[in-house]
Amino acid sequence: MTLTVNFARLRKNGGFFVINCMIHPHTYIHPNARLANNVKVDPFTVIHQDVEIGEGTWIGSNVTIMEGARIGKNCSVFPGAVIAAIPQDLKFQGEYSQVFIGDNTTIREFVTVNRGTRQKEKTVIGKNCMLMAYCHLAQHPDSGTCHHWRLGDTWRHVRHSPVCKYRPALHAQWRIISR
Repeated sequence: MTLTVNFARLRKNGGFFVINCMIHPHTYIHPNARLANNVKVDPFTVIHQDVEIGEGTWIGSNVTIMEGARIGKNCSVFPGAVIAAIPQDLKFQGEYSQVFIGDNTTIREFVTVNRGTRQKEKTVIGKNCMLMAYCHLAQHPDSGTCHHWRLGDTWRHVRHSPVCKYRPALHAQWRIISR
């Protein structure tokens, strides 16, 4: 997945970033993060370096977006979400990996999306998806081949559970609401 976004350099003006972005003054954005036009970021959010956020995306309050995140256009990330955290995998040795989130995707409250475990692996969420409150996408599910799906509350996905097949490995607390 490639994000085709025209990024603007951000300038600080009286505590606010300008160039058609609405950034609350109580938000931290690393100077090497790249935000496209018309991005809105609410207070107490932290955006680390090596992050790209597409045009028209809204980032709610208390969101953490870590290194390696690529978020598409017109996405909504609700309060408390954590995007691109290091994988919860004992094999992880600090390798560089990424998270790609497609255009028009909604990530609801307290969703966690982890990066891939190995060098250059990526966790991919397709376009027009909805991850409902408290979902967890673990390292490297490569969900990018599935678009237009919604995942329900307390849904968990681990590396060896292919949600895009018709024979997914079921876990105790997850369900696919619709595809």
